Amino acid sequence: MFGNQADRDSQDRRIDMFIGDWRDSMPRHAFGSLVLRDILTRGDNFAPPQPGAILQAANYLAYGRLQPRDSTTPSRLDGEQIVYYIVGGSGEITAGSKTAALHKDVAVFVPANLEFVMKNTGNEDLTMYVVSEPTPHGFVPGTAMLVTDESQVPVRTPMAASPYTIQGASGHWAHIVRDLFSKTDGLATIGDIITVTIDPLTMGEPHPHNPGQEEIWAAIDGNSLAFIGSELRVQRPGMAT
Repeated sequence: MFGNQADRDSQDRRIDMFIGDWRDSMPRHAFGSLVLRDILTRGDNFAPPQPGAILQAANYLAYGRLQPRDSTTPSRLDGEQIVYYIVGGSGEITAGSKTAALHKDVAVFVPANLEFVMKNTGNEDLTMYVVSEPTPHGFVPGTAMLVTDESQVPVRTPMAASPYTIQGASGHWAHIVRDLFSKTDGLATIGDIITVTIDPLTMGEPHPHNPGQEEIWAAIDGNSLAFIGSELRVQRPGMAT
C-alpha cells in the first residue's frame, strides 16, 4: 500500500462525496403534498461541492412519499421531465386522458408540459424514487404519459457478453437488465433508465465509462458492495452513487 495514512483518509472522504442517502437530506414538498428527500443533486462530478452533488445530465434523484388518501395538486412540468418508480403502497396517476394504477415496480414517465395528478388510494404511504431531467432549449417533449410495469419487462438480450457472463444475465458478468424508458420514449438528457438485478453471491464486472458519460446506481432492494475507484462501500436501499 502506497501513501501515508492522511492521504488515504483524504481519499476515503473524497469517495464519500460521490454517495448519497435520502436519510441524510431534509424533506421538501413538490406538487403540493409529495414529500421528497434528495439522494443526488446537480453539481460537479469531479469536485462535488457537497455530498451527492454530482449530477450533470439529471436534475436530481430523490425518494418520494405521498401520505395515505392524499393527492398532489394538478401540476405541469416546465423545463423538466420526471420518472416515478414506485416501491411501495398503491395509488393512481392521471395525465391527459390517461389514468394508470400505481403499485410496486410500476414506472411512470411524465413529459414536460403535460398536466398530471397523483393520488394515494391506499392506507399506507405511497413511496417511490423520483428522477428529474431538464429539457434543453428547442426540445420537443412527448404528448402522453408512459407507464411500464417492470415485472412484465423481458430481460435485455446481451449484445456481446463476456465469456464470464452468467447464463441469463445481460452483461458485465452478472447484470440482469430490464429497460424501462429510453431516448426513443422521449427522454431528453438521460440516455435510458433501467433496473439491474444482481443475484446473491455474484458480482458485476468492474468497468469504467467514457469521459462525459454519467451513470447513477440507486439501490432499491437488498444490500450490495459498491466498488468506486479504489474503495468499497456498502450500499443499502435508499443510497445511490
